[in-house]
Amino acid sequence: APLSYIDCVKFEFSFIEEFLLLAHEKGVLENPVERLKYITAAQLATIHFGITTMGLRRPLNPILGETGMSETSRGSKLYLE
Repeated sequence: APLSYIDCVKFEFSFIEEFLLLAHEKGVLENPVERLKYITAAQLATIHFGITTMGLRRPLNPILGETGMSETSRGSKLYLE
């Protein structure tokens, strides 16, 4: 079955979490410029990786009432509606 938009967002969220944890371990999140660099790099990486591995997806259609919940292996929770 093809993945929904919500499934793609869950995947991207887990990818961003890994980037931010790496930045935290390096101690660069306290510097606002370095924090912005890591967040930007993480978002660009997830867009690229998501498109190359999952393909382009239609935007979320709120009329369908699509919802989702995800918990990463590190305990972060993501609720989507």
